Amino acid sequence: MKVGILGGTFDPVHVGHLALADLPNWREPERIVRHAILAVAPREGELAVDAATLGVPGIAGRVISFDCPRIDVSSSIIRERVAAGADIRGLVPERVRAYIEEYALYR
Repeated sequence: MKVGILGGTFDPVHVGHLALADLPNWREPERIVRHAILAVAPREGELAVDAATLGVPGIAGRVISFDCPRIDVSSSIIRERVAAGADIRGLVPERVRAYIEEYALYR
């Protein structure tokens, strides 16, 4: 998904709303928002995180929200399944599954 924002076209970095809420605790969050557009899909029934309240310098205008079909699966379930050798097809996009497999992530 490309987005037109800030006078350019970008491939945003997709993060969950809980990850966005935790952004101030990430390593160098100011650098992240300086170099990335963050795309967030709030979970159904939960309030969206207001990026302006996070206190990360430079975040204004760097977070977009979007609607998408909801898949009731968490990243921790994905990591647990991969670690156990279980298949994650259908739970993540194929390119993500292939990347996890290629780089032996979560094993």
